[in-house]
Amino acid sequence: MALAAILSPIDTSEAWVYYYEKIEDTYSLALLQSSVSGGRDQEFKNRNTIGSRVKPPPSDLAVTSFLGLVRAFGIAQIPKAVKSTDPAIAVISQLSPVVNPIDKVSAANVQPGDYSAVAACGSTTNTGYVSLLKEIGGTVNLVNYTINKLSVTSKAVDVTVAAYSKLASIVVQGKPWVFFQNKAGQYLYYHNILAGETSKIPTTGMAETGTHLAVTFSPDNSILFLYYRNQTGIVARTWLHNGKWSPEEAAVEDAMDDDSAIALVAHEKNIHVYFWNDGQIVHDVNDLPDESQLSVSHVAGFHAEPAK
Repeated sequence: MALAAILSPIDTSEAWVYYYEKIEDTYSLALLQSSVSGGRDQEFKNRNTIGSRVKPPPSDLAVTSFLGLVRAFGIAQIPKAVKSTDPAIAVISQLSPVVNPIDKVSAANVQPGDYSAVAACGSTTNTGYVSLLKEIGGTVNLVNYTINKLSVTSKAVDVTVAAYSKLASIVVQGKPWVFFQNKAGQYLYYHNILAGETSKIPTTGMAETGTHLAVTFSPDNSILFLYYRNQTGIVARTWLHNGKWSPEEAAVEDAMDDDSAIALVAHEKNIHVYFWNDGQIVHDVNDLPDESQLSVSHVAGFHAEPAK
């Protein structure tokens, strides 16, 4: 079940948690304003997507901020101009604050076909990046869109991503990284879009096949966290600090629906973790590692390995 979250730019004591709400046979985008400081949650539904033919779950959701707005992305079904047996085409679209395909509907790269993975991140230079999976010539490719005030461009790259992989992305020192699961095994990798480099995270060998992924920085941007579901069925995490990835550790041991996404928001000294359990959104809180934990994890950690 789709889920995406971001710290509110209006009130930093709350997170905006996006999800799909089903009304009869139509899915629309809904928003939960979740307190990250012990306050009361507020729920607002129908974020301008009623009647926009949002592709039903398991379509993923992604949210980020660039060009002055918080933007949610997913897959929408756009009616075809020419009548056919399949009257709609699925395209990667901005779903909030307004519904709009990120490229011409006829553009090949904007059409994910049967794939549902979506990731998005934004940079301080007012550029946004939206990533998806698409089969091209019999090979599953990672497609990365770059969006700014002047243009929308896309590039497909074969990074040996698994067809079942989910995606997550974040801007690291000005460079967008996209995280995915490699088709050669359980390990998680990341692709630096601008540098064109792909790296393996050697501490993620216990990741569950097809796990949802989520990434965030600590509030001071010194630690990069990657969350995923491991083979024992719990939410685990690893972090990148001073050039090394930490050994895997348990992050959330509460029950989680098998198809649940994971969403993260960093606030003060905590990482707020959102996921689905029994059809309800659960809010858990993780502490940031202290200096002792960082020291131990650095000794036991590993550098990322270049993809082969």
